Amino acid sequence: MTPVAHAAMQDTPSSACRLTAPTHAGRVREAYIALHEEFSRWTPSDAFRHTFRASVVEELQRRSNSQGRISVLEVGCGHGTWALEMYEQVPRADERIEYLGIDFTEPRIELGRVRMAEHTSASFLVADCEQFQPRQRFDVILGIEVISHVERRKYRQWLERWFSWLAPGGTVIIIDKDRFTKHALRLSWDVFKRRWLPRSMTARPYYFPEHFGDYAETIYYPSFASLRRMAIRMGYTARPLVEHRFFRAMFLDRPTEA
Repeated sequence: MTPVAHAAMQDTPSSACRLTAPTHAGRVREAYIALHEEFSRWTPSDAFRHTFRASVVEELQRRSNSQGRISVLEVGCGHGTWALEMYEQVPRADERIEYLGIDFTEPRIELGRVRMAEHTSASFLVADCEQFQPRQRFDVILGIEVISHVERRKYRQWLERWFSWLAPGGTVIIIDKDRFTKHALRLSWDVFKRRWLPRSMTARPYYFPEHFGDYAETIYYPSFASLRRMAIRMGYTARPLVEHRFFRAMFLDRPTEA
């Protein structure tokens, strides 16, 4: 994502000043920083953990049986929730995994470093995915509830960048909710009510409390069917989805080069 566009004063011929509106990515960053304390106390639901273990953990265990050290990049790693889960679930993870988590919110990265301090093969970096230039290719790239904060017109750009970061035979794993699940439709209704209806006509939101409203408005759940078709046209091969309740996990592989 691009860095937040901070309010900036720009000179004009009349010496007037105007404010630069935040980009979509800037609004995402601002929302996560504003809610940092609450997100730092967040724990995944059982359904979310099940999806992660049935996709990411099983993929890492499969790879650990057939190759040496596995290089993992997590885009939008937040405060290290899934890094910690990974290291707890994969046997001898410190020997088998070389992990890098990137996120463009510094407070979350700082907390991730604290939580994972005992795992010397894990590192964290404040970085913007749209500007990040990795020094290596990765065996596995994780995007966990990340695509839902990306504008749909940028899906191709993100998938192309991830493809170029994968080692031959590497895999992107995207975990999110599909646009057409009941969860996504209810969230869309919450956002519609907040944006267009008088407060007196809005019932209690399905999912997020009122002060999460700006955060909720940054979410665009993807259509996994459309993502899959786009990825295949770009040269990925796609495996069957892992599905559990509202969650979907998609595996996109970069073919092994001849």
